[in-house]
Amino acid sequence: MEYIISPLWVLLELCAVVTFADALLVKHSSRKRIVITFLTIWLVSSLCVMINVDSAIRYALNFALTFFLYSSCYNNSWQRRLLSSFLCWVFLSIIDIGFCAFLGMNYTDLVWKKLLYITLGTVSKLAAIFLFYLFKRIRKKDSSHEIHSRWLLLTVLFPLVSMFSLGAIFYGYQNSSDLSAGACLFSFGLAVANISILYLIRIMEKQSKEEFELTL
Repeated sequence: MEYIISPLWVLLELCAVVTFADALLVKHSSRKRIVITFLTIWLVSSLCVMINVDSAIRYALNFALTFFLYSSCYNNSWQRRLLSSFLCWVFLSIIDIGFCAFLGMNYTDLVWKKLLYITLGTVSKLAAIFLFYLFKRIRKKDSSHEIHSRWLLLTVLFPLVSMFSLGAIFYGYQNSSDLSAGACLFSFGLAVANISILYLIRIMEKQSKEEFELTL
């Protein structure tokens, strides 16, 4: 299980890292370079996790790899890329710590509850992607403020309701031996539903913009 979950978590973290960068930096035009850099960093980070590299070294390596990704794939100054790398991992750490704090549990206690640990870890990384995506949407407003605000509200609504629902589920299991299989499946099903809905909202938003531009 660890050899599946660890690369998945690294992949989700990298998606969050890229989403955060898209909000602050200007992406390089070479798609091939971006894909190769992304996959290389994913493989290196996954290997470090699976061979149990010391956590302090892993954090330093994650920061260095993030800066390398930003330097290879974005055209801004090195100072801006460095600051963006630092802020990204600060916010990722805050989100992870926030989920544990909400349950009133520390990391040592959480790892013994395997299903709760896996589910909570996955949800926290999906939440980071969503929050960074929301930050990106707010930073890069469209020409029509009215259309942008309407779709932004729809983008936020369902994930927020889902996060409160999952929070209630996790909170109910904080004193149990572990999360039930049913609750685990429900959590992952809800995550898939959120991704699908956000994708559909994005498609509908693009169509709405195109119709709006045709009327101008």
